[in-house]
Amino acid sequence: MDFVSDQLANGRRFRVLNVVDDFLREMIGQLVAVSISGRHVARFLRCSRQNPQLFFQTNRRCLG
Repeated sequence: MDFVSDQLANGRRFRVLNVVDDFLREMIGQLVAVSISGRHVARFLRCSRQNPQLFFQTNRRCLG
């Protein structure tokens, strides 16, 4: 799970939440929005195709 941010040509910023299954090397999903709150992340993870019980961020902090 990793956040990435970028900026459009008109200056508007956006963020992307990438969720990847490291074991299967498969993209579980991406959430793209101008602002991503904790509520958005929780809803996205609950509704993801694969709903694992344990998540690790890229810096390996456990979120489960």
